[in-house]
Amino acid sequence: MTLESLAFVICDHFGIDTSEYSFGYIASYANKDYSELKSILVNIQSKAHEMIELIEPVFKENLHMLEKENQYITPVEMEELNHDIVLKIASVMEKYKKVMSDSNITTSDIHETIDQKISNLLTDNKEYRVQDHLYQNNEVYQLVLHSACYDAFMNEEFDPKQSWFMDHSIERRNYELFEKIANPLLTNSAYYMKYGTPNYMDLNIEIIGDDRLAMAHNYVLNGDVMADPDVEFTVDKKNRMLYPQTYQQDSLQYFERVDGDSIRARELNHFMHEWLTNVVDQKYKVQTIYTEDKELSIKENPNAVRSFCKQNGIGMMAPKLKELEK
Repeated sequence: MTLESLAFVICDHFGIDTSEYSFGYIASYANKDYSELKSILVNIQSKAHEMIELIEPVFKENLHMLEKENQYITPVEMEELNHDIVLKIASVMEKYKKVMSDSNITTSDIHETIDQKISNLLTDNKEYRVQDHLYQNNEVYQLVLHSACYDAFMNEEFDPKQSWFMDHSIERRNYELFEKIANPLLTNSAYYMKYGTPNYMDLNIEIIGDDRLAMAHNYVLNGDVMADPDVEFTVDKKNRMLYPQTYQQDSLQYFERVDGDSIRARELNHFMHEWLTNVVDQKYKVQTIYTEDKELSIKENPNAVRSFCKQNGIGMMAPKLKELEK
């Protein structure tokens, strides 16, 4: 049995490309008699099986970590990964509070110390192998974990029972903003709502699947409805999170999927936050509502629209009586 043969079998099992290497020696087995060849192959198979069983758990763990290097990690996942880490760092940093009044201690010093304590904790404890890898290789993960530990140290009102990563996330803030604007779509009291305001394009929000919605400004060009833009997103109602999934801008012939990419997810989360904030600031008001059993519009039944908005927790989005009179 040759080491090359064993390497070939193991590489093939783990999907490692061996096309650039020559395995011509395998052809030499054709010159062996049947019993000798059978013995060689059985030995290769047996030894390869033993080694694969030893390598596979480590291979899968390392592959998992490599996949997460640039992967979008949700606030819920961050909470599961890091809640106890934040508490441990807060405990380790407790002794440093005594020197906080020292004028020689700067904010940079505190950040540097926290970073060192996090690195030490993750490196020294095998159960944090995944977190250690992410802290060294995922910029967004590092920033969020560091921020949580800094807040735990600096904030006298920090609550160790708090779900810090979820409660401080932009995904939660966006959910809360969307709830104020379009709560009926979260409760399935409506499946489509149109909003309008002077000098801006109408806004359309609709349910397009289970916990999946679309939000868009649209215009018509040569008979085609164009998105300017259109964002599809999912909602986690249990944890009160909003997750953008796609972005479409027809005028630029641009379409983008998040597909788990941490940078794209971060950019689109911030875009959604700005957009939702603008909807409120620009005084958009509900114009049309579609439910399973009725259609309401400002033109035909303004009082019903106002009543629906108030009953469903979005009274601020209902047109005022003066606006209706105009």
